[in-house]
Amino acid sequence: MGSVLLGAGCEIRDQAPQPQSLGSAEPAGDRRPAAGLPSGQIAFVEGFERGFQMARDEQKPMLLFFTAQWCKYCHQMANEAFAEEAVVALSRDFVCVLIDADAEPQACRQFEVRSFPTIQFVSSRGMRLNRVTGKQPAQQLVTQMKAALQAVARREQTTAQR
Repeated sequence: MGSVLLGAGCEIRDQAPQPQSLGSAEPAGDRRPAAGLPSGQIAFVEGFERGFQMARDEQKPMLLFFTAQWCKYCHQMANEAFAEEAVVALSRDFVCVLIDADAEPQACRQFEVRSFPTIQFVSSRGMRLNRVTGKQPAQQLVTQMKAALQAVARREQTTAQR
């Protein structure tokens, strides 16, 4: 699927502020808001590797939220779109993964993220689905979440027919 580019966003800086301490590591199955990072009312897993393992184990697609503490649009999106009940309800069909750009620059490179916020939807097998860049209103995010779930369902149906 293609990308959707809407809204405002923050560009990667050459010298972004250093991340604040994210606290001690939590057990792999723990979903919680990240300290100092925007997460709204969605329960996020911190870190790509942890999230990818959970997605494989739970057979759920991932919603990768690429963010940075210094990105005001990320915080706005978390406080607005991620607080909407429709978005929160749909988020339960995903393993939602928060990726801090300053803590995981390799994940940003892997997914070619150059501005924030960016949301990349990925199947539990690692196949990239749709992507949105920039601050999104809740309704646009709901549309993209549903499109990602439909893409996963189509792929699973195609695989089952083989």
